[in-house]
Amino acid sequence: MINPTSKPTTDQELTARVEALENEVAALTERVTALEGEEPPVEPPIEIEPPEEITGDLSVEITLPGGTLHFRQADATDLGAYIGDFVRQHCRAQRQGAWTVFFRPDVDGRRDVGAGRDEVVVEYGAYDFSVSPTVPVGQRAHILQPFTATIKSGTALLATIIVPKQYWLTRWRWQSAPRPIVRNHDDLVAMKAILPLSEAAVWNNPPDTSSASAVWSGPMGTGGLMVAMGTTGDRQELGPVTDLQGSYLVRGNEAALTGMLAQAEAVGSFPFWLRSDGDNLLDVFAHPYEGLQFTSAATGHPKLYPANPPNDANFFELDAAHHPAVAYIPWLLTDDPFFLEGAQMQAIYAACNANYHQINQELPGLAAPSQKRSWGWGTRDILRMSVMAPENPPQWLRPRSYFRRMANDNLTYVTRHMEDPQPACQIFHLCAGLDAVTSWEEGYTLSGFGWLRWNGSLPEWDIAVDWLAGTLLGLSDPAPDAWERRWPAPYRAYLYTSANWGELWANYQAEMTTPITIGPDDKIYENRTDNPATCPSGPHYHEVMLGALTALALGGVPQAQEHADWMRARMQPVYVSYNNQPSSFRYAYGATPV
Repeated sequence: MINPTSKPTTDQELTARVEALENEVAALTERVTALEGEEPPVEPPIEIEPPEEITGDLSVEITLPGGTLHFRQADATDLGAYIGDFVRQHCRAQRQGAWTVFFRPDVDGRRDVGAGRDEVVVEYGAYDFSVSPTVPVGQRAHILQPFTATIKSGTALLATIIVPKQYWLTRWRWQSAPRPIVRNHDDLVAMKAILPLSEAAVWNNPPDTSSASAVWSGPMGTGGLMVAMGTTGDRQELGPVTDLQGSYLVRGNEAALTGMLAQAEAVGSFPFWLRSDGDNLLDVFAHPYEGLQFTSAATGHPKLYPANPPNDANFFELDAAHHPAVAYIPWLLTDDPFFLEGAQMQAIYAACNANYHQINQELPGLAAPSQKRSWGWGTRDILRMSVMAPENPPQWLRPRSYFRRMANDNLTYVTRHMEDPQPACQIFHLCAGLDAVTSWEEGYTLSGFGWLRWNGSLPEWDIAVDWLAGTLLGLSDPAPDAWERRWPAPYRAYLYTSANWGELWANYQAEMTTPITIGPDDKIYENRTDNPATCPSGPHYHEVMLGALTALALGGVPQAQEHADWMRARMQPVYVSYNNQPSSFRYAYGATPV
């Protein structure tokens, strides 16, 4: 485009410009000629970072009564590196018979965390899943005599560990340094990994649960957890978070932190460390319907355990209905993949602790619904991993997509009950355990589903969560012809022929050995007259229900906020009269949501 205001260039100006350009070209030509006869300038060497593959010289020597096994990091198979927000840890594995040793040095010290740290994991017990039925690798037996594990770096001795015993399908680790805490309560809430915790406003500052027994004694330690896991009764290790986890997250209790980490370490002593597909955790879809039952073989599958050690105070007799979530929070707080691996195996165990319902429903990823609480704790662990597990982990961990598939199996299970025409489903919104309404088991289960709805990562679950919430909302319904909401936390109310909530309340009263007397007072009654044959109730059952209602309210479940507020406003006398006993929901969502 021609600018109408510009002036034409004269011949003299044009000639001058050409001469100037020719002079510049001549100067450049001279410079090039000079350079061609010179040595090129020496550039500083480029520093190339070493590859992440570790070729270290860690070794492990396991001296057993019958001989010695030698493991070397340099001879182990490369399984890739865990890349977390704070931790980068490489993994190599070497297997000899039923023994597998994992060499796990930290790759670097990002953010000054983990520099120079080494770790060795010793795992015992293996199966060959390439044949049917599954067969053990090596002799399937517990090692009940002490043996020695010697860990070296080159010729330098790092540790000599006297292992008092090792059970089939267990593991333990040696680490050159413990992981530091890299996150806090507010960080976990911001990640939407947990709901915001607080002590319930109705508590009169009760003392912390003692952490004296929660110590790590070394391989096959228990961390103070209940080894007879199926023992009935409430205890501090149950719930959406354990009491020690809550005490540290809410109160900053350092003793509770030590105990919490000891209990997370004890997941290695859980006899459930099944691997398939090389050195990865069990794939319940590639190898469906395996059952980790202690007393008998799972349907259509061989018994995976040897006989339980007699009278052994450290042997965990696992039970899905009382399974504590002791690894998830420690992983989030430390970014330690050893704890992540524990949380993943706990989620997988939910679907392979037995197999009757999984076979019957044709859902390999289904958390065992033999009891409502076993399904509740199992879905708690599965859903957490389906949201929080890494998307692209190394091959020794399972990806988030794997747990999403498990979650989908459980959503299918719920959907089938939502469509079931029987009153247990259509009126009482029961999903597992269709014979009775149990307020505390519903509370256990719905606390996890409230978190899921609040997290928002799996919106396909929202309708199902709203439907499941109908059981607790039914127990706190203000309607005059419904259940008596002032008696909100029955231990167990059998349905029998009940066609609505009012009939269920009437049938429940008829079962009591001592008649229930409900006065005109607008208060919560404490259930002291509950029939001993169906177990008594108490303040911890009320607290479980309140915690679950609050979780559902935080998740946006319709009516949950109103029901939680009504209950919370009337809880203080209940706690005072029961001397502020602690419970598994002591730290669960006690604050009124803003």
